[in-house]
Amino acid sequence: MTTSKGPLLLVGVASLWAALGGLASASPAAEDPAKAPLSVMPTEYALDLQVVNDAQAQSYNLTGRVVITVTCRTPTDRLHLSVGDLVRVGENAVLTSTLTGDQPMKVVTYPAGKPWISLQLPKTLKADHSYQLKLNFSRTVSAEVQPEYPLYHVALLVGPGHAANYFPVFNATDYKVPFEVNVTHLQRYTCLSAARVGRRIKVLERPKNTTGDWVLSAFEKSQPITVRHFALLVGDFKIVNETTIPRLSDNGAKLAAGWETVTQRLWTRPSFARAVFLAGQLLPEAICHVQCYVGVPFPSNTMDVVALPYYADVPKVAASSAIFRESDLQYDPNMDGLLLRLARVVSEQYLGVMVTPAPDSRAVCEALSNYLAAEAVRALRPREAAEGSERALLQRGHAGHPDAHQDHGHEGHATTAAAAAATAQPTTAAATKASTAAEAAGGTTAPAANATAAPATPGACKCHQYEKDKSDLLVSALYSVYYELGSQFPLTGLMSAQRPALHGTKTELIVRMLAITLGEKTFKAAIRGLLEEKKDGFFSAADLWKLLTTHAYAAESLQAPLDVEAIVASWVDKDRIPLLTVTRDDHDNSAKLTQSVFRRRNYTPEDRDLDKENAMVWNIPVVTLTEGQTFCRSEHQPRLWMSSRSALLENASFGDSYLVVNPEETAPCIVNYDKRNWELLSNALNDRKSPQPKSELPPRTRAKLLHDALMLAHAGVLPFGDALPLLRSLEKELSPAVWTPIGNVLDHVRRDVEGTPLEDRFNTFLESILRRAQDNIVSRLQKVQLLCACEARQLEETRALVLQQLARADMKPCIEKARNAYQAWAKSENPDEGKPMPDSLMCCLFQWGEDEEFEFGIKRLLHFPESRQRVERSFLLRVLAGCPRTSSRKLRIMNMTLLGANGTFSEEDERLVLQMVSARGADLLSFLDANWDKLKSKYERSPFMWEHLVSRSAGSLKTHEDLKKLKSIFDKRKGSWGIADGIVQQAIRRAESNVAWADQVFPSMGAWLDKYIDNLKKT
Repeated sequence: MTTSKGPLLLVGVASLWAALGGLASASPAAEDPAKAPLSVMPTEYALDLQVVNDAQAQSYNLTGRVVITVTCRTPTDRLHLSVGDLVRVGENAVLTSTLTGDQPMKVVTYPAGKPWISLQLPKTLKADHSYQLKLNFSRTVSAEVQPEYPLYHVALLVGPGHAANYFPVFNATDYKVPFEVNVTHLQRYTCLSAARVGRRIKVLERPKNTTGDWVLSAFEKSQPITVRHFALLVGDFKIVNETTIPRLSDNGAKLAAGWETVTQRLWTRPSFARAVFLAGQLLPEAICHVQCYVGVPFPSNTMDVVALPYYADVPKVAASSAIFRESDLQYDPNMDGLLLRLARVVSEQYLGVMVTPAPDSRAVCEALSNYLAAEAVRALRPREAAEGSERALLQRGHAGHPDAHQDHGHEGHATTAAAAAATAQPTTAAATKASTAAEAAGGTTAPAANATAAPATPGACKCHQYEKDKSDLLVSALYSVYYELGSQFPLTGLMSAQRPALHGTKTELIVRMLAITLGEKTFKAAIRGLLEEKKDGFFSAADLWKLLTTHAYAAESLQAPLDVEAIVASWVDKDRIPLLTVTRDDHDNSAKLTQSVFRRRNYTPEDRDLDKENAMVWNIPVVTLTEGQTFCRSEHQPRLWMSSRSALLENASFGDSYLVVNPEETAPCIVNYDKRNWELLSNALNDRKSPQPKSELPPRTRAKLLHDALMLAHAGVLPFGDALPLLRSLEKELSPAVWTPIGNVLDHVRRDVEGTPLEDRFNTFLESILRRAQDNIVSRLQKVQLLCACEARQLEETRALVLQQLARADMKPCIEKARNAYQAWAKSENPDEGKPMPDSLMCCLFQWGEDEEFEFGIKRLLHFPESRQRVERSFLLRVLAGCPRTSSRKLRIMNMTLLGANGTFSEEDERLVLQMVSARGADLLSFLDANWDKLKSKYERSPFMWEHLVSRSAGSLKTHEDLKKLKSIFDKRKGSWGIADGIVQQAIRRAESNVAWADQVFPSMGAWLDKYIDNLKKT
């Protein structure tokens, strides 16, 4: 393959990403008649385009004709179409009908900024009659020339979403029509759209003032799609991978000619071919898995995926195609993220293109697509590439490839697609067919043999659990939902763009809960029913819930009168999550269940809407796991659905066995137990043997128990004396699935004890746990010759997480490494120009290091070069202000930033310092009292900063001494606080709440830590 000559252009990039679904049903604003309910229903678009362009020119012309076939709904003599400002619609518009033939229409245009035209019809259209609207149009698009980069020429990109920017359309969202497209373009270009090219005809008479050979690409008629799912790409791209995948048949029916297979193709520039070749191998697997999971033939007979240079948006899905940034498709060492992105766009071909959600059901549709993609990762992830296989060679050798981490390569790094194909062939059609047939028969997915063989090792590689835990991506996102929805005022601290993301994650968790509790067969049957019933149409979330209910009743996995819609409604409309309390009764072999609202802290009464929270009730599936059982989704269906505030779990079979409720995070809820059950769970976790027995608690469940125990202790619900014993199990914990979520909750507990007498004791305990865990992992890694590849990778990943915890806790043992890095930094020729020191060690250095080392950091801050990024300076200021424990170092920072008059520090810097120094103790409060006049004078003209200073000064007081000091200063300065007077009174109430919380939880924590440290000294 050869590159195009001359400066190459990126031209005409536009996004055709309109509202998901079809026509808006509600009446729009009067100033946009094109969005009004349609008086005609489009039934087909026929589009003829001519792309006349030159890679050397600064612009090109797009000309064409669109024929829209419509059926009249209500009599009308005027129609409105959406069209972009840059599109010129010809005045020779024609209305055609079988009754009257061709008749001219008057085209009424509007001033710039009015993206529509009106068609004044020669007569009133008759209801239920069919007509054709024939419109000529043209557009000139300026080229974006970037000659310094060798970029393949994109002649035209009508990406999913803005068809009106290129030709007139009915931009409503409640209709689907087939598109029939013909495009005239240079022969060397590739042309992609909503169907595959049926014919490619050489044009004998090329357009005026052009050179080269021209062809007409005539596409087959597409399946019915919404306007927002139409896309068109004309560009100088080359195929990297082409795979033929068998399509499933509809209930054994013979498929139409040309529809027996799916042709999957990956397109990019040749110099990037090697970087995306793993994506070319994974895409057929994703298509096979999703197709067999839903049990419905793939919606199209083609699937084109394009890695687009200089494309900076999120992946966009169109009918039969998807557009990615190059970086989204380049090599990913663990494959999870890459496979997830590919499986998601495949899922959206079903849920989005084939069946389209109503506007109020988009979140459910997106959650369902994401869940199908996550299931693809979970099914395809547990595998190792055979040593010597193409994928293993690709994985091992790819990191050094010069184009692996570039979004746009240079000519010197070019690797032709032919050369790439010679070293890494795509998944063969035969292998894919075998995999697909097996999946269709058995309902499970098995990756192609050439990509899944286990590596040759001294012993059998038992990594299925590790791989399964890594691929359960959704559970990893669950904890962020817990933290936010358990906060004092949920969602209020999130930016506007973050709220939909969190809501989407919660909806996806609800979908996951339904899939687990109702059964995989039931879930698949409902999705298949939805796709078959609503094919080429629209659906609402209620349609899905009804199908799930019907199939669940038939499978007896749900009993009337409870239905899925009621279950979902109880979860989706609440910005809180439930706390399920389990109290055993060994005498009658039962357990009392109580649900309430989970809060990360028992806030003062005025901060809570108690009546509203007391009224909250969720439909919670009660899934249990007892000692000796092996957790399996298909075998652990809910013992009951808890639809009231309390319930009784009978025949629990306790004895001396522990009870786990909600294993593997089946539902998004926190679980608390009685003291005896926590003791049994602690014993089970701490008495684990190696090798791991099959009946032991799985890693995700171990992670949940540790996380829930600490979060409940942090909330004051569970005594720390009952929660901390579970942490001792981390000494022998080898699974990254356990270590990953535990970090954030440990941070919460560390902040709880900062500035209190318990701080040093808790850090001693935590350091002991982490050091023993590290020693255990290192001793195992020393026997690396006995480990297979994934076992060694699991240990390395776990060791990195343990080291991360040591660094995050700023434990004193890290000071040796920090000082070694500091010496290299201090001896560098110009210390201000760089920082040869890991960020993770800087806090340790400024916390445990000498004054000389701390002053070195101060000098670097004061002499920070303007040429370096501001974010680096902010990080340095953050660690200098927040990491030191000694009051003298904090005082040094506060004097320099808050009282200094040299103009070095901005108001943003001051806010950062206030945030960091207020995290521990009453140092900032003492500083405010000692420098009252200076600070009051400085911030008199900055009311916001004065309020912020006062609020931060009393923000995290936890001891009686600090509270007494705050009240004393308030009384002493009474009448002088100004606008901050209310803030101080609020701070006093908050401090009183913190002290009351400490009085409640610290005695239990202190007693247990004292006992632990005494035993530690004896060993």
